[in-house]
Amino acid sequence: MLEKTVDAVEYGGYITDLDPEYEMAKEQLFHLKELSRLREAISGMNRSLISEIHRYPYPPSDVHTVMTAALMMLGDLERDCTNWNDVQNLVGKMGKQAITRRVRHSAPGDVTAEIRRDVERKLSGLDIETVQAKSKGAAAFFAWMRCMLKESSYITVNEETVTTAL
Repeated sequence: MLEKTVDAVEYGGYITDLDPEYEMAKEQLFHLKELSRLREAISGMNRSLISEIHRYPYPPSDVHTVMTAALMMLGDLERDCTNWNDVQNLVGKMGKQAITRRVRHSAPGDVTAEIRRDVERKLSGLDIETVQAKSKGAAAFFAWMRCMLKESSYITVNEETVTTAL
């Protein structure tokens, strides 16, 4: 729907009339496509990348941090992810509880302000290059979380704007 609206504005010659809204819509559309791409990348992640994360007896601290944050983003409690064995068990689940499936069915609107704050705190100081050097699988989760955090923040700001306008 958003894509059709952006196209209609472009082709109808309304860009100058709707410039701020048009730019916001284009940015949002780009971001949603990126989130969808990252979600699909994780959903289609082969078992070997999950296994790479799962088989660490003692992972680099950044990998543990990223995977703990990913599980928190999906609704697990931080206290259930402090021990690496617990993280391994949660990451290694199959079927409906598989982490890749949980990511595929996740929605930015389900991320509460508390979860967002806790995950941002966990990820502060980390960057994609550092994480990727240690684990390609963890890097994919890192990129997905950054995108989810941005989208979740955007939703919250827009909800507050609408509420204020009413």
